[in-house]
Amino acid sequence: MNKVADALTRLRNALKIKKSEVFLPYSKLVFSIFKILESNKLVAKVEIVKMEKVKAKKIKKEEINPTEIKVILKYDKKRFFPICQIKMISREGLRVYLKAKELKSFLGGRGLLIVSTSSGLMTDQEAREKGVGGEIVCKID
Repeated sequence: MNKVADALTRLRNALKIKKSEVFLPYSKLVFSIFKILESNKLVAKVEIVKMEKVKAKKIKKEEINPTEIKVILKYDKKRFFPICQIKMISREGLRVYLKAKELKSFLGGRGLLIVSTSSGLMTDQEAREKGVGGEIVCKID
């Protein structure tokens, strides 16, 4: 299964049962997506919590590799989460690419697209400002 789809599904499930935090398997892409959510104030905090010591065979040194991400969820006073819907757009069988001119804001600017560009992961607004297009990873309403 796709790591990003798995992480978003774990987030949706945690939101349904109103958990305060969720743990995700580490991947650079997943970590970057949740850092974007943190910078847009959609989750409270994102941090790497479990590290694993691995012996590299060729170098014969110990390396420390992250294995788990902890996401602390952000609710308001009535326990409502600021995200209504999270949906994967590009998937393994169908990749969706948009040029910079085709990136339009949706939901009156309240929605968020996460775009994988040649300059790294960014929101649709940042991509429009920089004039770069890319693969649409997910949509957040």
